[in-house]
Amino acid sequence: MALRLCAAPREPMVAADAYGGLVELLADADDDARHDYADNLDAVAQHPWALETVAALVTTQTVREAARSLNVHHSTLQARCDIIRADLGFDPLQGFGRTRLGTAFLMHRLRRSTVLDLPTPGGGTTQPTPGTAGR
Repeated sequence: MALRLCAAPREPMVAADAYGGLVELLADADDDARHDYADNLDAVAQHPWALETVAALVTTQTVREAARSLNVHHSTLQARCDIIRADLGFDPLQGFGRTRLGTAFLMHRLRRSTVLDLPTPGGGTTQPTPGTAGR
């Protein structure tokens, strides 16, 4: 699961311990099931700045801290947050909105992960062992 959460080149390695129990929850989630928040994140992802902005929002404590990590002015990030809020249909900065955004972001990364499709050092491609797809 941690391997599928990798997002090269920005995050080429993920330690499963950093996600705690979320790894088990994500592993138990059906990849083919409908996840509205992850689906809505597809609309957000149409903006070229969106996924890195969402990543900054879920990994920092404040909008100003996220803005610093992205090297943008905090008012620019606030404008992006307004667009994200409109696309998602909830406030990603308040209460459980942060949790909803984080969950959507992780589900989105899992759905779009191609790390298992990359060529191996020997030149072939990796294939999941039967019965372990999505884990």
